[in-house]
Amino acid sequence: MTAHQVLFQVLIYVLPSSSGGRRSPIRSGYRCGFDLGVARDERVGRVDGDIHWLDADLVEPGASQEAWVRSGVAEHWRDVAPGLTVELFEGPHLVATGFVQDVLRRGEEGAPVDDNAIWGA
Repeated sequence: MTAHQVLFQVLIYVLPSSSGGRRSPIRSGYRCGFDLGVARDERVGRVDGDIHWLDADLVEPGASQEAWVRSGVAEHWRDVAPGLTVELFEGPHLVATGFVQDVLRRGEEGAPVDDNAIWGA
């Protein structure tokens, strides 16, 4: 797997500030840390990824929305599969949770057309 050749379709719930989450919305292109909850190189850790909302430019705290998540380093995401629950962090702060619905490779049916905003250069 090379970088940006795999996208993850994730249903993301942005935590409201009353639950310790954000006070402001998350925009498409937002980069954060993901706790994948899976062992990676014999340890569990956070990895980075970019969120690209499917049907919105931004999502307010307390709302859910489907998104494409583009991996920062693809090999760190190799064990991610549909059905996995992930947590999204800004530094040490949990800001959202997500449920992986699909994993798509560039060029596969259902994957977004070659859009540099999602796939990167």
